[in-house]
Amino acid sequence: MKKDERQRGKNEVTMESNSLKGEDNQMNESLKEVFVKMARDSVTLTAKNDLLIQELGKQWLLQTFWMKSSPKRYNFVSQKMREVARLLQILRSFGDASAPMATFLKPGSFDTVVKGVVEAAKWSGTEYKIPSLALKLGHSVRRLAQIKKAQATRRQNQLEREDADFFLQPLDSEWQQQVSKIAHFNLYNRTGLTK
Repeated sequence: MKKDERQRGKNEVTMESNSLKGEDNQMNESLKEVFVKMARDSVTLTAKNDLLIQELGKQWLLQTFWMKSSPKRYNFVSQKMREVARLLQILRSFGDASAPMATFLKPGSFDTVVKGVVEAAKWSGTEYKIPSLALKLGHSVRRLAQIKKAQATRRQNQLEREDADFFLQPLDSEWQQQVSKIAHFNLYNRTGLTK
């Protein structure tokens, strides 16, 4: 192994270690700025204390880097993190009150996640009161499962990787029928558009 390869590997391990320990770096500073902009409530506390939700925030910060330090950027990232944190609070109300989001991204928890999204989007029995939230949460749940899978792959944790993989399978095959199709229908009916 060459010296450059050892150094690169060492740097990657150091960065990952710092990230896991929560040490300050540029991304963590941006994430701190997002938390500063959030309302001081239980939803923010839930987002702050969940590593997967923090990672989702970091990904959105990377994806919106072109917005630099625009307040809109921090508001957007805050909104995405708060939506998922509210979902986590609902999921916790079904059982373990302190479970992290990663716990719910397993194949056996797929129906629980669907139930949580349905509750968050305020299903009335015939329609969603907030159909756009059902759609947004579907995208966010997919991202969270992909983050979990990528982290497990990096850590060479086969069990966690398989959990995420097996969670994504029903998400791919059943989510549209159980959640998004109805949400789209509700949106089209409200706006007067037809598909």
